[in-house]
Amino acid sequence: MCKRMGILVVLFLAVWFEAGIVFSEDDKHPVFRNTEVRSIYISDSGMYAATKKELYIYGKEEGEWIPVFKLPASENEINCIWADAENILVGTKRGLLLSRNRGESWLTVFRSMVSEKSDILCIEASDNGGNDIFIGTRRGIFSGDNSLKRWKDVSASLRNKPVKCIKFIDGILYAGSEDGLYAARDPGRGWERRIAINGPENEIEADEPDAVIPEEDLSDLGINSVLKDGSGLYASSSKRIFRSVDGALSWQPISTDGVSGRINRVLALDAPGSLYCASSKGIFFTVMNDENSSARWSKIEDRIGRAVWVYDIRFDRQETNFLWAATNKGLYRILLNDRAGQTSVDVEKPAIRLRAIFDQEPTFKELQGAAMEFAEVDPDKITRWRNQAKLKALLPKVSLGFDKDRSSTAEIYTSATRDYVIAGPDDVSNGFDVSLSWELADLIWSDDQTNIDVRSRLTTQLRNDILDDLRRAYFERRRLQFELAQSPPKDLRTRFEKETRLQELTQAIDDLTGNYLSNHIARSPDM
Repeated sequence: MCKRMGILVVLFLAVWFEAGIVFSEDDKHPVFRNTEVRSIYISDSGMYAATKKELYIYGKEEGEWIPVFKLPASENEINCIWADAENILVGTKRGLLLSRNRGESWLTVFRSMVSEKSDILCIEASDNGGNDIFIGTRRGIFSGDNSLKRWKDVSASLRNKPVKCIKFIDGILYAGSEDGLYAARDPGRGWERRIAINGPENEIEADEPDAVIPEEDLSDLGINSVLKDGSGLYASSSKRIFRSVDGALSWQPISTDGVSGRINRVLALDAPGSLYCASSKGIFFTVMNDENSSARWSKIEDRIGRAVWVYDIRFDRQETNFLWAATNKGLYRILLNDRAGQTSVDVEKPAIRLRAIFDQEPTFKELQGAAMEFAEVDPDKITRWRNQAKLKALLPKVSLGFDKDRSSTAEIYTSATRDYVIAGPDDVSNGFDVSLSWELADLIWSDDQTNIDVRSRLTTQLRNDILDDLRRAYFERRRLQFELAQSPPKDLRTRFEKETRLQELTQAIDDLTGNYLSNHIARSPDM
């Protein structure tokens, strides 16, 4: 029987090395090169990758990783990611962040006064038809409802323990901690430990009660991943990998012969028993046999370097023959079929180049202010009008009057011989008057207010039209800048059209802002 198993193992390895893990230098292209990628999450909703400080979403075109979130400069770091069609959750050392609009805005939905409880290590969603979210922290496990506004501590025996992984399998929630694997159908009612590590109960509930734990395993850092394939359940710690074929009632350690370094995650292919292991020394592969043992593990990613720490591995959501690996040297995509190769994708280089370009340009808020000032549609203008209309009532109406009267006198004398007239002096009188009047009722309301209301509506409509045109031109221009920086067209006609469109959008923004964009770029010291 042993000879037959040995022959099968040799044949398998011979076939596997001949048809499986071969790398092609021609398939390489840059993504995240020389950048430490801590976590990757892949689901039907998309693909997400995180460095210590930034979160990226995989775009439609191959190799298009788009940065959507960046932590401010602090000691905070990203630990884990989870996403579905509506939400993106990012677990950090200082709380849980939520975005419901693909990364455009973020909200902190969980943070504790106890710093260890704010240190989010893992995230998982319920698979029992509910909408609950579970998070593992450095001190316990918490569940939140669909709104993510109400959270409940469901730690029980896991209280004050670091929960490094959470996984729903067949209605049971598994939680990995430094002292073993726990399971619960209803976490609120308590947990049952299924695998014990690093304690007085440091034993494996297996079919071999006399199993010997090597001395080096006493430094095991605990359970870090749980998964299921067609052949059973698997759990991995930093030193060992366990398997259960009876629904997690009993567990057996499987051989890790050939695996070097600290184990960070185990992943199973659709084919039962096909396992991949990410460790601090690289990526390893094996196949389980019917006797619950495995062939020697073999390293598969020598082309990405020897001194590579692999934090996480995930299968591509559309092509499972591709494996994504988050490492301290970047994010790699490894092809696992008979023409297997790996690609290293680097979004840092185009991202740095784009930031250098964008730093020389005004922000949208600056352009917004320039457009409103240029068109004289600033909201403060209407406010000034209203205040001035009220102050008008305090100013009096002034009336000035001046009059002048002049009259002449004459005396007529009559005699028998002649008549004569004697003119007297003129009678002159001057008059001057000043009158002041106030309309104090205008302090409360006046007809001017009605006129201002009409002008306000017209100004608001004009302002919205201007800002709408500016918004479309600005963000279309940004997307076009990204396309030209990320993947410049090789076709001359296509490149000409894109560059001409970029100039057209630049001019459109200048027309709306009084040449603010071009003047700002011209004043930049680097231009």
